[in-house]
Amino acid sequence: MTHQRARTELDSEPEQNIIYQLRKVVNLRGLGQYKPTPSEIKNGISNPKTFGSRWIMFDNGMEQVDLKVAARVTAKFEKMCRPSDKLIFQKKISRSYTDLLNGLKGK
Repeated sequence: MTHQRARTELDSEPEQNIIYQLRKVVNLRGLGQYKPTPSEIKNGISNPKTFGSRWIMFDNGMEQVDLKVAARVTAKFEKMCRPSDKLIFQKKISRSYTDLLNGLKGK
C-alpha cells in the first residue's frame, strides 16, 4: 500500500467512525447540520425537522441521537482500558440506535 493511498483511507475513515460522530454531537452540543442525500432531494424529502442536529450514520441508516445519550456513550468508551474492548464496543453500537442503547446498558 502506498503512503498516499493510506493517507486517503485515514482521512475518509473518521466520518464513518461512530465514536467520532458521537464526540462531534457532544462537542457541538447538538448543533450540527444534516445534509440530505441526493436521492432525498430528488424525492422531495426535505422536512425542516431533519435539518438539524444530532444525526448519526449507523449501519442501518441515519438516526437522531439525544445529546445526553451521546455523552454517556463517549464517557463509557473513554473508561475502557483495553483496545480490544473498545473495538468490540464500537462495532456493537455502530449497528443501530437500539444497539447503541443496549451497548450503553451493557447488554
